[in-house]
Amino acid sequence: MAYGNNVIVRQNDLDPPVYFVLWKKEAPTVERDVSASTTTVSALFRLKNASTSLFAATCDKVLPSLGLCKMEWPADSLDVDAGDYEIEITIDWDGRPETVEDIIPVTVLPEFGAVS
Repeated sequence: MAYGNNVIVRQNDLDPPVYFVLWKKEAPTVERDVSASTTTVSALFRLKNASTSLFAATCDKVLPSLGLCKMEWPADSLDVDAGDYEIEITIDWDGRPETVEDIIPVTVLPEFGAVS
């Protein structure tokens, strides 16, 4: 399981990054320890309910023993239409991938127009 708040960003921004905590599925109050150097955490970003992803990103392990991770927005990743999107998290346990059940919702707001 993953816990991340509904993320609200503006088109073409690169901040704020997305922070989330990975929890054990069988004990949802216990964090997943992802501190092993062979364990990686990645994210897929897609339009809500779409079957194809817009980008994939490797996540930073901020406090890995407590399952706290961060996804930075790649360049041009929010050059998308305003609307509802989602992030899917995968943990790779040294070659054994595990897709996290919980989806992190993302709302992309329209960019403000230029000041004249």
